[in-house]
Amino acid sequence: MRDERLARALTALLPRRVVADAFEPAWEDLRVAYLIRRQPTKSSLGRAAQRAGYLGLTVLLFLDCWRLAIVSWIRREH
Repeated sequence: MRDERLARALTALLPRRVVADAFEPAWEDLRVAYLIRRQPTKSSLGRAAQRAGYLGLTVLLFLDCWRLAIVSWIRREH
């Protein structure tokens, strides 16, 4: 599944602890919510919009995980 390849690629770019503590559980929740909420549509544009929203949320999750990693690192330094 392409979604899992994207998730694996993004987890390779995150610190391991952040992956286990934040990214993986949140991404699984996001994936399940997407699967439950996606609307059956005959329009290829509608399917593309749903998919783009899901992928956008995945990228935002990745960026937020980096924010958590940086904040955690800064707090340890002080």
